[in-house]
Amino acid sequence: AWDICDGSGEVLAGVALHNSFEPYFAEHLPWPLVSVKLQAGPIVYAHGAEADLPAGTAVTIENRQDSSGAGVFWAQPLNRAGD
Repeated sequence: AWDICDGSGEVLAGVALHNSFEPYFAEHLPWPLVSVKLQAGPIVYAHGAEADLPAGTAVTIENRQDSSGAGVFWAQPLNRAGD
């Protein structure tokens, strides 16, 4: 059954994309990608809000739309100033 969760989790691993044939990504390289273990259980793959999100970083996952209108996950660190 589907259920709403708060999106909190922990980065398992991250990598930076350094090459892309997609014009948008090519202009914004390196592009951070992370795997996140949600506290609700599943593991998701997300775009990183910051270039350095090392394993163990506490994050929250947001669902956003990319420039084409597709839904993507976005990982935002929890321990930033002002959070």
